[in-house]
Amino acid sequence: MRKIGIILGLYLLFSTSGLLAQSASFKKYINIHYDGTNFQTVLGLFEQQTGLYFQYNSDIIPTGRPIHIAYKNVQAQQAIKDFLHQYGLDCKRLDNYLVLCLWSPQEPKKQFILSGRVSLESSGERLVKAMIYLPQRNQFALTDEFGIFRLAIPTKKIDIATDTIFIVIRYGGCTPYTDTLINNRDYFLNAQLKPSVERIETTTVIVKNEFQDRSVIQGQSDQFGINSARQKLLPALMGENDILRTLSFNPGVVTGSEGMMGIYVRGGSGDQNLVLLDEAPVFNAYHLYGIFGIFNGDIVKSAQMNRGAFSPEYGGRLSSVISVQSIDGNENTWSSQLGLGLLSTKATVQGPIWRKRTTAVISIRRSNLDFVAEPITKILLKDRSNINTYYFWDINAKINHKFSEKSALSISFYRGGDNASFIENRSSETIENRYFQSREQGNNWGNQVGSIRWRYAFLKHIRFTLKAYVSDYVFAQKNNYQIQVQSRFLSKKTLSDYANYSFRNGLRDIDFSGKTDIQVNKLMAIRFGGGYTKHVFTPGDRSLKTKIDSIGRLYSFNDPIINTPEIGGFVQIEYHSPTFGYLDIGSRIAYFGLGEKQYYLRPEPRLTYRYRIRPNLWVKATASKNIQFFHQLNNLAMGLPSDLWVPSNTKFEPSEARQTSLGFTSSQRNFQISSEVFLKKFYHLLEYKDNAIYINSAVNWEETLTQGTGEAKGWELLIEKTKGKLNGWVSYTLMWNTRQFLDLNNGNPFPSRYDRRHNIYLVGTYLLSKSITISGSWSYNSGFAYTAPEGIYLSPTSHDPYAEIYIYGERNALRSIANHRLDLSFQYRFSNEKLRQELSIGIYNCYNRKNPFFINVGYNKQGARGFYQMSLLPFLPHLNYQIFF
Repeated sequence: MRKIGIILGLYLLFSTSGLLAQSASFKKYINIHYDGTNFQTVLGLFEQQTGLYFQYNSDIIPTGRPIHIAYKNVQAQQAIKDFLHQYGLDCKRLDNYLVLCLWSPQEPKKQFILSGRVSLESSGERLVKAMIYLPQRNQFALTDEFGIFRLAIPTKKIDIATDTIFIVIRYGGCTPYTDTLINNRDYFLNAQLKPSVERIETTTVIVKNEFQDRSVIQGQSDQFGINSARQKLLPALMGENDILRTLSFNPGVVTGSEGMMGIYVRGGSGDQNLVLLDEAPVFNAYHLYGIFGIFNGDIVKSAQMNRGAFSPEYGGRLSSVISVQSIDGNENTWSSQLGLGLLSTKATVQGPIWRKRTTAVISIRRSNLDFVAEPITKILLKDRSNINTYYFWDINAKINHKFSEKSALSISFYRGGDNASFIENRSSETIENRYFQSREQGNNWGNQVGSIRWRYAFLKHIRFTLKAYVSDYVFAQKNNYQIQVQSRFLSKKTLSDYANYSFRNGLRDIDFSGKTDIQVNKLMAIRFGGGYTKHVFTPGDRSLKTKIDSIGRLYSFNDPIINTPEIGGFVQIEYHSPTFGYLDIGSRIAYFGLGEKQYYLRPEPRLTYRYRIRPNLWVKATASKNIQFFHQLNNLAMGLPSDLWVPSNTKFEPSEARQTSLGFTSSQRNFQISSEVFLKKFYHLLEYKDNAIYINSAVNWEETLTQGTGEAKGWELLIEKTKGKLNGWVSYTLMWNTRQFLDLNNGNPFPSRYDRRHNIYLVGTYLLSKSITISGSWSYNSGFAYTAPEGIYLSPTSHDPYAEIYIYGERNALRSIANHRLDLSFQYRFSNEKLRQELSIGIYNCYNRKNPFFINVGYNKQGARGFYQMSLLPFLPHLNYQIFF
C-alpha cells in the first residue's frame, strides 16, 4: 500500500506540474510578425513560442487569404484567440494540444462590423476614396484619408450555413478586389489592390454597372474626385502635371484670366476655397503668379473637390473644399524617380524605415526658368543692362507610422516659394559727369505647412482622430532705386542718392482639433468634433528709406499685427437607408474673438439628402450656410500674390453664403450624367473702393474698403465616359454672377468680374496601346467683365505733381473676347529589367489663340489714348522625361 501511495503521489505531482507548465505556456508573452498567405505557417510560429501543438480538420483552414499580423509582447492566449477569431475559428485545449473548431459568439449580435484598410499591393500606399460595395445588400462605403473603411452589417438576415456576403473594392487605375465573407462576425479586411494600365472589364454582372473610374460616386453630383493614376494621363502645361488645373475643369468652376489659374466656384472668389494638403490649409496654392499649382504631381495620391453643401467638419470658407492627399511612401522597398522637363526638375525618394510599419517620402522640385530664360535673353536681345530672374521651388516630406491596425500616425511637411526680380542698369556721360542708374524690383512669396495626425480606433465602431498644424504664408516686395554721379574733375565728390521701398504681409494659422466617428448601427453614424485656431494677420509692413543730397530719411507705415482666436465645433448625423434615402444633417458653430470682450458667434447648418430611385439613378438636394471670418483683398481683379489677408472686425462683418441646390446622377453602361441647378446668395463681401490703392500708400486698409452683397445662380452638367480605350468628360456651366455695393456703381447691381455666362470643358484620353496614351483638353469661357474709364483729369499733389485720376463709367459694363484653347499631350512608357521610363510630349494652346490676360489703357503709335489687350501664353510645346528606379 505504501508503494501504491508513493506512486500515486508522484503521478499527481508530475501531472500538476504538467498542467502548470501548459497553463504557463498559454499565459506567456510572445512576439510574432508575419506577412504572407500560409495559415499553417502562422500556427507553426505559435507552436514554436508556446510549446503547444495544434490539431485540426484541414477543411476549416482558410487558404489563399493575405495574412498581416504583428504581436509584440502579447499574452499567447490573447494573441491566439485574436488571430483565430479573425478567420471564424476558435480552439479548445487538451493537454499540450489546441484543437481548432468553428467559432460562434456566445451572445447573438444584432450586427457585426466589417472594417478594413485598402492599399496598393506593390507599395502599401493607402488608397483614399476607394469604394467598397456589398452587392447583395446594396451597401456602400468609401475609405477615409487613412485608407480605412467601416460598414455595419445586420446578422439576422444571414444564414451561416447557406449564405455568403460578397464584397467588391474598386479604385481607379486598379484591378477590382473581390472577397467572400463566410462568417457572422466582426472582420478586419486588409485589401491590397493591383495597379492596372489597361481598363479591365469585370465579369461579375451584379457589379459591372456600379464600379467604374467615375468622378462622381453615390449620387454626389456636387463632388468631383480624381486619383493620381487618372491625373497623370491628362494634358499638362509645359509637362507639369497639375491637379488644380484638372479640378478647374469641373462644372460650376470659372477660371481666371488666361494663364491665371484661380478657381472661382459658383460665383465665389479665389479666397473662398478651402484648399487642404493632408488636412492642413494652404493660403496661396499657386506658383508663377497663378499659372501652376503648388502640388507636385509626383506626390499627389488623390484629390476631391466639393462645391456644394460640404461636411460641417469644414468651415471658414464660402465656396468649396479642395482636399489633396499626398502619398504615404512605399512600405515594401525603397524606390526613386527623377523628372527632367523644360519647366522644372524634380526628384522623389520613398521607402520603408521599418518595413510594414514606418514609411517615409521626400520630394524636391525646382523650376528651370531662370537657367533657360536669362542666357536666351542675352543672346537674342543682346541686352545685358536688364536682368529678369524668376524661379519657384518646393519640398514635400511625409512620415507615416502604423502602431497597429487600430492606431496610425502621419506627419506631413511642405515648404515652397517663388522669387521674381527685375534689375535695370543704365549709364550715361556728359562733358562734366558720368551717371549710373540702378533700378531693382523683387518679389518673393511662399507657404510653409506642417501637420500631424493621429488616428485611433477605440472599438470596431468608434474611431478618434487628433490633428494639429501650422500654416504660414508670407509675401514680401522691395523696390530700390539708386543714382550715382561721378565728376570727371577730381576736386568734386561722387554723389550717391537712393530710395528703398519695402512691403510685407502675411497670415499664419496654428490649429489643434479632434473628431470622433461612431457607427451606431447599420443605418446611422455620428461624427462630432471641435478645435481651436489662432490666426495671426500681418496686413502690411511698409517702409521707405531715402537718401537725397546726403540727407537720409525713414518713413514707416505699419498696420498693427492682429491676433484673433477662433473656436469651432461641429456635429453631423448620417442616416443611410436604401428605403428612406441618404440623409446627412449637421451644423458647425464658430466663435471668432475681436478683443475687448467683443466677438462673433455664427452657426453654419448643412443638409444633404440623396435618394436612389433606381440602381443607376440618384436625386440630390442640399441646403447650407457658410461663414468666412477673414478676407483676401485683390489690388487687381486677378489674384496676385500681393493680395492682402485681413480679418473681420467691428466695422466689417464676416462674409456669409447661403446656398440651395437640386441635382441628379444617372449611370449607364459606359456613361454617367450628372446635373445640378443652384442658387447662392452672398452677404458682407469686401471690395476696394474706386481708385483705392493700399500697397504703396500710407492709408490704413480699413479706409480703402466697402462691403456689399452678391448673388450667383446657374445650371451645371457633367457627362463622363468611363470605359473603353477612349474616355473622359464634358462639362458645361450656365451662370449669372452679380454684386451690389452702396459705394460702387451708384449703388446699382453690376456683374462680377468673373460673371462668365458660358463655360465648356472637354477632357479626353485615348489608350492607343499598353505603353502609348494620347490626351487632350479644350476649354471655352465667355469673356470676363471689366470697367473702362470714360475720362481723365490731373490732380497734382505735393507727392506727385503729375497724378492722373480716371473717371470710370458703369462698373464691369464691358466684356473681353472669349477665352478658348486646345491642349494636346502624348505619353510613351517603356521599361527594361532595371528601369521604368516615361516620355511626355505636348503642346499648350495648339492654335495659338491670343486670349486676353487683362485690358489696359495705353497709347497707340500716333500718341492717342486707347485700350489694348495683353495676352500671356502663346503656342508652347513641352518635353518631359521621367525615370523610375
